[in-house]
Amino acid sequence: MELSQYSLQNMTGFQKYLKLVKTSSKTKNVNEMHVCYYVMGNGVVEEQKVLFEKADHGMMYHLKPLFIREKINRVPINKVFVDGGATMNLMPHSLLRKIGKIDKYLRPHNMILSNYEGKTSSILGVIQVDLVGGSTTRSTIFMVIASQANFKLLLGREWIHGVQAVPSTLHQRVAIWRPDGIVENVEAD
Repeated sequence: MELSQYSLQNMTGFQKYLKLVKTSSKTKNVNEMHVCYYVMGNGVVEEQKVLFEKADHGMMYHLKPLFIREKINRVPINKVFVDGGATMNLMPHSLLRKIGKIDKYLRPHNMILSNYEGKTSSILGVIQVDLVGGSTTRSTIFMVIASQANFKLLLGREWIHGVQAVPSTLHQRVAIWRPDGIVENVEAD
């Protein structure tokens, strides 16, 4: 089954992924699968085949959250939590200074956040920054919070859908569909 360039351009990221997996699973020769680029934890880029492999025993029994590495203003940031259950992107106030920003860059906003316990809190403001993950750069809005979180950034569905990402906590990586049709896999940190 051959995918035309037109059909790839008119699909969402997840539809493309499913189409490629269906194509790949019917393909007898592994060399006929589509190519993607893996961004490893150390920043090295490797060319590999597009596929979330079948889970092995070790993959099935971990409960690790998905943390990746990103950059803002050329500053590398580890412990970036990809959370498909979160609607918005969050940035703890403590990260502002580390990326070369101060409170005057925050825009006021009247948003109230509710956590998993139902407790509510106000945000300090919002900030828009260029977030770089792998080879993808996206202008991203973060709600800045006064919190001592166990992450340095939290990327929610706004970012996941905006970059057409398919996060997998099972495989510990994020597949990102680039505008040129290539899939880039960002390995967990």
